[in-house]
Amino acid sequence: MPSAWRPFEAADPGIIDTFASEKVWAKREDGVLLLNPFLKLRSWYSSALMGEVDKSYSQWNAPEFPNDILGFKFLREKAASYAAKNDFTSPTAIKYHTTIRFLECIQGKDLYAWGEQAALPSNF
Repeated sequence: MPSAWRPFEAADPGIIDTFASEKVWAKREDGVLLLNPFLKLRSWYSSALMGEVDKSYSQWNAPEFPNDILGFKFLREKAASYAAKNDFTSPTAIKYHTTIRFLECIQGKDLYAWGEQAALPSNF
């Protein structure tokens, strides 16, 4: 709802667009903000690139990091299971497919791919 964020924008002009450029959320044309539910993955990804994230990921920075990785994995697997059944139009399937497209968009190709790899048994 646009009215919910307008007071923040009034107090600090440009803050909404700044956070959108930082992938905290996506701002739709109608003014609704779509929050990135896996916001912390971005900072963990940066840490992983620098070699600061120890494997097994299931134990690193528990419970936040493993929970985010497992939640991200769950969404991808559910969307894949609907795709495997060629279900792209049922109400539930649409929700999962749309969520995955949003995550791909807001996270970007590299972060999304790293999130996929992080939950592999060899890493987790």
